[in-house]
Amino acid sequence: MKKNLIFLMLLLSTITIFSKVNVKPLNICTTKLERMPQRIGNTLYFVANNYDIYESQFENGKWNNPKKVNGEVNTSANEINPHVIINNGKKIMYFARYTDSDTNYDFYRAEFDENKNIWKNVQTVNELNTKAQEWDIWVNQDETLAYFTSAGEYEGSKSKGGRDIWKSEKKNGKWCTPVNVSKLNDEGNQWSVFVDEFENIYFDSARSDALGGYDIYVYLKQKDEIKHLSRDINSFYDDRAMSVYENKIYFTTKDRSNGPGFYDIYEGDLSGGF
Repeated sequence: MKKNLIFLMLLLSTITIFSKVNVKPLNICTTKLERMPQRIGNTLYFVANNYDIYESQFENGKWNNPKKVNGEVNTSANEINPHVIINNGKKIMYFARYTDSDTNYDFYRAEFDENKNIWKNVQTVNELNTKAQEWDIWVNQDETLAYFTSAGEYEGSKSKGGRDIWKSEKKNGKWCTPVNVSKLNDEGNQWSVFVDEFENIYFDSARSDALGGYDIYVYLKQKDEIKHLSRDINSFYDDRAMSVYENKIYFTTKDRSNGPGFYDIYEGDLSGGF
């Protein structure tokens, strides 16, 4: 009886902690699907509805009505995990698209035409695509470094688990053979990856210390250690698909209690450190 009482007190304490945290769903979330966010400036790119890529602008303290990105990015297939950079003044988008049952998702690259306000020149990133599933990709501003997640193998190097985090450098205009980032991978899946301005690497994983199915972790480069993000970010649900902008983290949670439902996008505060 005493043990049960102690357990109940701890559970109530945990619930109280969750009720006070500074994590909130974005105002654009609905009972449908919104996931895989990336903020760049006052623009949020994300996936919604029937797995097309959308954008929303931050104006007057809130996100305005989302709209599909214009041009050649969205098709009748699924497009996921947009990652936008600005390389020498040109806006570039990397993303994944479903191809067929054999290769599943592959990575693509598109360029933005400012004059026509459209995304165009969509091409496959051949050096990083395999016959297995490629899922999420982060690329630096000058397109010389990429971290991504894949279930594939590269020149005989196989995933440690289901989907691993890989790293590739671009030399002479070509992506080099990816290297497995073994210190970040376990025997399960690492679905998403993002690198912040301090070269800290964020990823999601279902590890033994996870509060829910999947939690968000960060590899702190200066300390050379992996940190489990605090309870004001992670929850009893699946917390995945994150990106960082300044001191904010944007991520996806499915069926979290304070959201509209299904997949929602949340904003959390990282200003207090890890």
